[in-house]
Amino acid sequence: HWFSAVQAAAVTNKWDLQVIVKVTCRYEQIIDTSCGRWVGNTEQYLLDNPPDLVITTATVGSKRQERIPESYLERWNVLNDAGIPIMAIRDTPWFPYSIPACVDENRSDPNVCSMNRDELLLEVNPAIAATENIDNFHLADFTDYLCDDDRCHAVIDNIVTYRDRDHLTSTFVSRLAPVMEEKLLEILPSAAEE
Repeated sequence: HWFSAVQAAAVTNKWDLQVIVKVTCRYEQIIDTSCGRWVGNTEQYLLDNPPDLVITTATVGSKRQERIPESYLERWNVLNDAGIPIMAIRDTPWFPYSIPACVDENRSDPNVCSMNRDELLLEVNPAIAATENIDNFHLADFTDYLCDDDRCHAVIDNIVTYRDRDHLTSTFVSRLAPVMEEKLLEILPSAAEE
């Protein structure tokens, strides 16, 4: 979701950005599967080469079923115990339909593709309470840039927000680069001084 905004902040601040991603795999369980082995290898790499910050996902959001997988907490505690700071980003609201298809079908009024915020997310981010005892944990929640108090929007300032039903467009995320940079500089204040 957030790569283009993080990349813009890294370029502006001359940070070394290393991206470790395996498509369709979450940073959660170390089990004997392709994803599980990737998680184990990634975690070992991070422990052997401690970064200034790990950026990951905080929640998994499916309508009002938004939750934090228990294995996320396990992984975060391993990094925390190693003194590695974590910034976890609340997942974007998951729509029950493709936003681009809906917008295409409703070009004269793309607002019909928006949904009530309370249908898509819990009122309070579940990561807040779940992570209060993790010392090096920083929660980022950009929901207010996708949703107002009542609605989560398919189009904002003539920019389609999603490329499917739950992944943001790079164009929209790039627009939030200054917001991402501000959050990263809060977490990494020494980086702002260099």
